[in-house]
Amino acid sequence: MTANDDDLCRELALCQERLLHIEHEIELLGWLPTSYGWSLADRLSRGYARLEWLCRLLSRQRSAARASRE
Repeated sequence: MTANDDDLCRELALCQERLLHIEHEIELLGWLPTSYGWSLADRLSRGYARLEWLCRLLSRQRSAARASRE
């Protein structure tokens, strides 16, 4: 793995940790219809979008690294 892959893996782990924290807050909130609940839902949605983007980026970089070695 390259340093860039390491950075992406660290960012991916941080993103997953943030998502777990948000999910825990939502569980504690019990889906009460408060503005904070809607804010958490928005953060969760954005977090999952970022997680998907990071996974795709890491996959592309690894594929490009494999292709350059061949």
